This record gives sequence, structure tokens and C-alpha cells, in this order.
Amino acid sequence: MLIKSLGEGNFGTVMLCSNKHQEILYALKTVPRPKIINYSLYKNLQQERELLLMLDSNFIMKLVKTFKDEHRIYFLQEYI
Repeated sequence: MLIKSLGEGNFGTVMLCSNKHQEILYALKTVPRPKIINYSLYKNLQQERELLLMLDSNFIMKLVKTFKDEHRIYFLQEYI
């Protein structure tokens, strides 16, 4: 469930969302596919995903899950 916008950057938007079953808050980063294509971002997003999955630090937001649809790529991260 989307709650509100947390911010917007050059390539995407971050939304505050929650899991309706456990009421846990998450940050959902979304990057529109046209921007991925126009700015050749796919490789960068793949590298970001791989790095975040490898890291385990109290100083870096944890990546929970990534997924995609026909419009966007999504990074579901812990909300701090």
C-alpha cells in the first residue's frame, strides 16, 4: 500500500509504502522504463541490485526485493 512520496531524483521516485499484513514500512524506489532506455541505466541498476544484496551493514539500507513490470523497475528497501 503506497502511503506518500519520500523524494524524487533525476531517474526515479521513492515512495513510502507498507505491507498490509504486517504493517511494516518500506521505501519503494521506482525507475520508469523510458528513463532506463534513454539513459542506458540497465547495467547500473543491475550493479546496484547486486551490490545491495551483498552488503550487510547497519549503515546501508537493506534491499528487501526487486521486481519489475512493463512500466518500471522497483527496489523495495527497508525504511529508515
